[in-house]
Amino acid sequence: MLRAALPEGPVVASGVLLARTRQIAAFQARYGRLPAGLTECEQAPGAGGQVVLAAVDKQLATIERCPQGPFR
Repeated sequence: MLRAALPEGPVVASGVLLARTRQIAAFQARYGRLPAGLTECEQAPGAGGQVVLAAVDKQLATIERCPQGPFR
């Protein structure tokens, strides 16, 4: 019945449906209501201990308007 209500029901794995059902049931038990969406059931993603740094060359470091060709 749940699979029939989903737009992509036939292709959703049974494990995903079971995990989401448990997640929603835990939310309802905790707050006494259904979540507004799945994102309300999930915690904010954690940040890693390191910050990823990327190399940037001079071309990407500054952006200037070209007076000869404003669309360049």
